[in-house]
Amino acid sequence: MKLAAVIAAALCVVQGGMAHAVRLSIDPAAIGIERLDRAWESSGLESRTAPRIGFGTALDFGHGLGIGAGLATAAGTTTFGLLSGPSARLVRTEATLELRARAPIEWHGIGLRGVVGGGRLRIAWRPDRVVLDTTSGGVAVDLTPVHAWTRHLAAEVLHSWGPSTLALRAGWRWYALDVATPDGTSRQAMRDAVVVVVIAAKLR
Repeated sequence: MKLAAVIAAALCVVQGGMAHAVRLSIDPAAIGIERLDRAWESSGLESRTAPRIGFGTALDFGHGLGIGAGLATAAGTTTFGLLSGPSARLVRTEATLELRARAPIEWHGIGLRGVVGGGRLRIAWRPDRVVLDTTSGGVAVDLTPVHAWTRHLAAEVLHSWGPSTLALRAGWRWYALDVATPDGTSRQAMRDAVVVVVIAAKLR
């Protein structure tokens, strides 16, 4: 699902919910882990699992429907798959937009919600230039950031107390990257697992 399709669907939700009171909330903290696709193993990344932290905001249009937007980041150390050489921090930053639909049933204050969305993933290195040692001397290599459109699907377990809500989210993220292989560059589909705890506070 392209981000444009998510935005169009979100606008439809807004139109359908205009007759109800719109509630604004913020997610000051979304903390968890992400587990990258197995294809990352050949990149020199030391671990495919990394802490993830983010924040966001949401609009609730009633009937359990809403839209949310967020920004999250995770990072890990990579050695570029070289036996001896430089290392760098591989930083992944994702901006997302999503549709949320809450189940109409609750049990002792615990509810369920489904989430579908899309976003833009930025993969960058820190530092963005490394020097590789060769028999002819050092060779400087610029590390240009890589971008990819993403889509995601998740389920949440919700628990409300007062004006705030605590959500445990588990889901999948899909995207594609150009990957170098012995036969040349190929387009590789990726699927990451993401588990986070989100704190949401209603503003109105």
